[in-house]
Amino acid sequence: MLLDLAFYAELLIPLAGSFMYGFLARELLRQKTILPGNLPVRLLAASLTLWYAGSLLDELAFILYPSSAWWQSVGPVVDVLRSFGWLSSFPFLAHTVWEMSGRERPTGWWLVPGYASLAAFAPAALHVLIRGETALTRVSRDLYGLVVVHVSVSTVIALGLVLATRARSQQEFARFFRWLLVALLALEALVLLGASVLDIWSEPLWRILVSSSGLVVGATFLYFVRRYNLLKLSLSNRSLRHFALIVGLLFLVLLGGPVLGASGHPVFHRVIAWGIVVAILAGLLLSPLTRWVSRRSPELARLFRRGIPHEKLASLSDGIRNLDLSEGELKSFVALSIGEWTGTAARFAPASESFHAALSEHFRDSRSEAFNRLHAPTLTLAGVLATHELHAVFPLRVGGELDETLVIPTSVIGGGYEDGEMESIRLGLDQLGAALEIRRLAAARLAAERRLSDQERLSMLGMVSASLAHELKNPLSSMKALAQTVREELHRDDPDSEHAKDLTVIVEQVDRLSEVAHEILGFARPQPDATSANVA
Repeated sequence: MLLDLAFYAELLIPLAGSFMYGFLARELLRQKTILPGNLPVRLLAASLTLWYAGSLLDELAFILYPSSAWWQSVGPVVDVLRSFGWLSSFPFLAHTVWEMSGRERPTGWWLVPGYASLAAFAPAALHVLIRGETALTRVSRDLYGLVVVHVSVSTVIALGLVLATRARSQQEFARFFRWLLVALLALEALVLLGASVLDIWSEPLWRILVSSSGLVVGATFLYFVRRYNLLKLSLSNRSLRHFALIVGLLFLVLLGGPVLGASGHPVFHRVIAWGIVVAILAGLLLSPLTRWVSRRSPELARLFRRGIPHEKLASLSDGIRNLDLSEGELKSFVALSIGEWTGTAARFAPASESFHAALSEHFRDSRSEAFNRLHAPTLTLAGVLATHELHAVFPLRVGGELDETLVIPTSVIGGGYEDGEMESIRLGLDQLGAALEIRRLAAARLAAERRLSDQERLSMLGMVSASLAHELKNPLSSMKALAQTVREELHRDDPDSEHAKDLTVIVEQVDRLSEVAHEILGFARPQPDATSANVA
């Protein structure tokens, strides 16, 4: 029974390490903005990935091909590479702590002993490659004292740097350094414990202790990545669930051996090994396959990808800020984007829809929120959604008032309810409502400014008109008086005088101009308020 448990542990530990450090190495190498220029932390993740992947490969090859000729030649190379990955991870860890210590860190000569001690293992590596040694345990047994010294040197350097950095580190890293200190102590304890049990118990237990030592730092790092969003790595609940599901399924398979009475049987071991190989290959092929399917069918994409990616939300936010789109085009863009997220034909319900009145009545209350069929506030609304094959409805509020209602139809796969999708859609609609409110306020302000400008222009025109009319009336009065006086004198001397008739025409035209000036004055004079009343 103990041997079976050791066998299971020697499979689970490399598998867990490969997943954990493979994820960290992928994220650190893919996202160059994470710790820019910090090479040691990337080398640390890559070296531990090499160690655990090589250990898993070695275990699987030993089970599936215990006496294969090709493994006799390839195995020593794998052993040297994975051993180098494990041994180099310790100076890389000390170097990583040194890089994270900030500007007040000590001189880089602190790191030299950790890297220099790697050279002590070069003769053993050459021996394994030249002799084709396949029993790494036998080689490591003879060198384990040197291994303890090498690990202790790098651990002491890292501990010293952690203790020197804790007092002056930034607040967000202070707790991380405190837990890293505990992790380093646990790592050193596991290595030292391995040295003590090597001669007391058995080699499988020693291998388990050595292999599990590398998980301590990675588990601490992932905890802070998930708990405090350290370095902004994309570790989501979905990633943790997938990892836990794989480990859980493997554990169930392992428990199936004792239940079926096949525990310890070589055939059962091969079944487990082939199951792990198939699971790893499926995991490698699943991502490109799901991406290929997702690009061709939004509905099938929902089978593989739950939740709304951050880049989709960022694209929606950028589109909402596009001032070249009209309000209608902007709403269509948001509805189309949400439909792509959920794999449905999401739309803003027009007033002609039969269910529009019931939903509008519910959402007029500013306290009412979006809901889906599973969590409808009333049975009536649940029936409305069921009758019209709607999965979820969302209010679009502009300035606190209901503007429109977004509806998401049901689909075979479903949508809009897992992994925060309801919250993401609400966020998108809140951004749309805010953008529409800003647009309408800006349009109202522009219209008010235009009205004020027109009023000022008319007021100025009235002032100019009144001044012009006033300036015209006095000359016109003088001209009329003079023309009348001359006309009367000419008419007295010669009643049929042509000049007298001409002066009559002049007087008539002066009267006409005076009437025009009077009308202009009447237009420019402020009109009494028609709604006012004389209460005297």
